[in-house]
Amino acid sequence: MTERPTEPDHAAEFDAFYAATAARVVAAVYAMPGDLAEAGNAVQEASVRAWQR
Repeated sequence: MTERPTEPDHAAEFDAFYAATAARVVAAVYAMPGDLAEAGNAVQEASVRAWQR
């Protein structure tokens, strides 16, 4: 009997991607509204939408 390859843990991969990139993306988005909270919200919303797709 052959062993099935393990499925990648997409949630963990996405979490790692978000953790590695979120601060830089917030800094870049901050330049648009000039509001750090608004930039953080925009990045979080974009990440949620990306995860859903």
